Amino acid sequence: MKKFLFVLMMLTLSIGVFAKGEFSGESGIGVGVINVNGDDKFALKLNFNPEFSISKLSIGAKLAVYLGDGMPVDVNGDGKENFDDVDIGIRFIDWNGEIFQFRYGTFDDFTLGHGSLVYNYSNNEKTSLKVGIQDPQKRAGVVVFFPLKKDIFGKDIEFKERPKTMGGRVYIRPLKLVGVDTPIIKNLEFGATYAEDIRDKYNKPNVTNSQYDGTFETETVGSETVLKEYDGSTKGIAYEVSLPLIEDVIVPYYNRVQVEGERNDIGNHTVNGDFIGVLGKISVVNYKFEYRNIDHGLTPGYFGRFYEVKYNEQLDKVLVSPNEKVSGYFGEIGVNFGGIAKATANYEDYNKDQLKPRVFGEFELAPSEKLKTKITYEQINFGSDNHKDDFLNDDTMIKARIVAPASMVGIPGPFIANVDIKQTYSFNDDKNKYIPSRVYTVGLSFIW
Repeated sequence: MKKFLFVLMMLTLSIGVFAKGEFSGESGIGVGVINVNGDDKFALKLNFNPEFSISKLSIGAKLAVYLGDGMPVDVNGDGKENFDDVDIGIRFIDWNGEIFQFRYGTFDDFTLGHGSLVYNYSNNEKTSLKVGIQDPQKRAGVVVFFPLKKDIFGKDIEFKERPKTMGGRVYIRPLKLVGVDTPIIKNLEFGATYAEDIRDKYNKPNVTNSQYDGTFETETVGSETVLKEYDGSTKGIAYEVSLPLIEDVIVPYYNRVQVEGERNDIGNHTVNGDFIGVLGKISVVNYKFEYRNIDHGLTPGYFGRFYEVKYNEQLDKVLVSPNEKVSGYFGEIGVNFGGIAKATANYEDYNKDQLKPRVFGEFELAPSEKLKTKITYEQINFGSDNHKDDFLNDDTMIKARIVAPASMVGIPGPFIANVDIKQTYSFNDDKNKYIPSRVYTVGLSFIW
């Protein structure tokens, strides 16, 4: 109840405080399947997500309840249907100042430094804290982020609900700090990025013994051989130097990266890498091009957006492969037309046959809050001989989100229809082709 009263007070005060700012948000209704203690339950979801912003401060709140075989559904799995099953709280509190930056709550596409370790990280709507301090003339700065054990209400956050990645970055421009005003040279920058996975255990992917030549201890479960679970953690550090030729437009850089993994069956193993690249933004175009010379098994951007979502299958190479060097390239280019239309594409490839290219593409069209489309395509192991189709196979993932006025599908009133699609593929021997596996979520909402 204290949590409810606190959020209610925050919302009430915010409406008054932010009266001269921006008040927006989304409320809606949707249907889907939720998992409680291993059981799938069909439920109806009601949600209310207001956002308030004024100057450099933004606040987002949430209120969600699931209705189904319970009123509400016992989503926390404690065997009771009560107020504890209502998801109410603060989604984020953000202050984006010139000197001081602060973010509590959800993260999305967060990069540290040049992205050699932390690239487009997201915490999957869980709770982290980010704090940054920067000299307004960019002479020095530091930023750290980490998961919290307690939320803003002082309530314990269950371990399974916490993000598992933490890290930070510090940088300094020593010549600029001591007053050297020589063009270009004064911007010489030294930095260091650290990141760590603090989970106690990780699961290895379900693979057959032959894929790893019996290196790992395995056990048979049903008809397939799977890898056992081990205690472990992973941490890395990047030592950085850069010389912005034109601030934020042309920024050449060099990173020396070390990643260490721990396994109770083989002990520690460290891999290293060298990254030379250039990044920047020119008008509506942003770009990044990078050459890499790395130990076989080092995953660039390891603590990135897919790390929390999906087990990073490069992890086992990080932990057990010999220090054989591989080299390759990464290229990314994006365009952003005032937020109305955005597109990003990147390509990653190495000079070893066993490391197949990875391609990624994303397109977003948003002429208004009530009409938006976002489509994402990702393909790992691109061009693998194991694929019977180059572009739609078991290493392909396609995601789409469509938001449109509900009147376009025959539903009257001030409602917005939204559809979320996630599609993967598996090969069907009988039909001799890849069959898509789709996950759909359909809902109605009202955006103001």
